[in-house]
Amino acid sequence: MLYVRRIHYGILRMGDVLCTLDAEGQKVGEGKVKKIFARKGLDRIEKDAAGAGEIVSVAGVKNAGMLVQMEGWDEEGPKPLPSTPIDPPTISIHVQANDSPLAGTSGTKLTSQLIRERIYKEAETNVALRGRVVLHLGVLLETLRREGFELAVGPPKAVMIPDPDAEGRILEPIEECTVLVREEYAGAMCS
Repeated sequence: MLYVRRIHYGILRMGDVLCTLDAEGQKVGEGKVKKIFARKGLDRIEKDAAGAGEIVSVAGVKNAGMLVQMEGWDEEGPKPLPSTPIDPPTISIHVQANDSPLAGTSGTKLTSQLIRERIYKEAETNVALRGRVVLHLGVLLETLRREGFELAVGPPKAVMIPDPDAEGRILEPIEECTVLVREEYAGAMCS
């Protein structure tokens, strides 16, 4: 599997040993760099080495999912880079195996275990599955349907979180959007 990463410092060469660290700095995997690819326009170019600032695809490393960083190490050992936390989920949906009277008529993958495994596999590489966008979840569900999964989906619900300032209160997530329009269209935007 290829993992796309930006090199923050140093030089990455073929044969270098990399380890993968989670956000807490715990080692979750390692591997030897077998291939390094860079992009030039739309073309993918194989390289022997890449330096700081380059965005490259690396093959040969295990367990380097979306929330994991890859590090080389020196005499002091691997050092995790500061990471930007992903926003917590704002919506949730309930997905289950299809239990309607027509179950088994339009798909071949019918069990909840198969559905669960596929969704977890998608979550390893797709950071948007953290519950941020209804449209994105719709695209994922349609992809599952095309792959032969037969499932039932509940309506999206807002994820309520406890208020850190007031005990016993819960907060509903909100998102803000700023839209700049010409003055003649401002009335239509506000209504």
